[in-house]
Amino acid sequence: MVYVFIGPSGCGKDTQAKLLERNYGIRRVSVGEIIRKEMEKGSKLGKKIKEISTRGKWIPDDIAIDLLKKELKKDKYRDGFVITGFPRTIWQVEKFDELLCERGEEITGVVHFNLDVEESMKRMQTQSVDEKRPDSSENAMKARLASYDKTINPILAEYEKKGVLIHIDAAPSIEDIHEDVKKKLKLDNN
Repeated sequence: MVYVFIGPSGCGKDTQAKLLERNYGIRRVSVGEIIRKEMEKGSKLGKKIKEISTRGKWIPDDIAIDLLKKELKKDKYRDGFVITGFPRTIWQVEKFDELLCERGEEITGVVHFNLDVEESMKRMQTQSVDEKRPDSSENAMKARLASYDKTINPILAEYEKKGVLIHIDAAPSIEDIHEDVKKKLKLDNN
């Protein structure tokens, strides 16, 4: 089983993925965390990624997919996973489908967490204080949301066409959102 959690920054997709991992044993892949770990290494690639992300830009598609391929080679993902923060472009959708095909997998469900811009900004500001992220300036946050707004509709349309798109209101409490996720993914019916 492969679940994709997408939504604007601050929508709670990582929180919900962590709950799935804890409560159902579905391994979590956070592309954002993979990217931040690469930056922390201080490698040439990590420095390049940090320079890009501090401007609120997304890293190039080819770098994102290469980092993801490397991560998914780990044995812990052989029985499926939930991925957050990916895909962010139609090219990434296509490459992710190819990667899953190579692994003999397909997407079980794509959960889109809907959240308005004001609430997203508010939550990002809280995250930036809690996590000390390099992309936490107000300009970087606004740029991340603008990039998301420009690219999300074709991605949603593609997953809608494939019949795997599920919408979740990300405004309620963490617990209420989790109940909605479990219900829509039919996790307690297995």
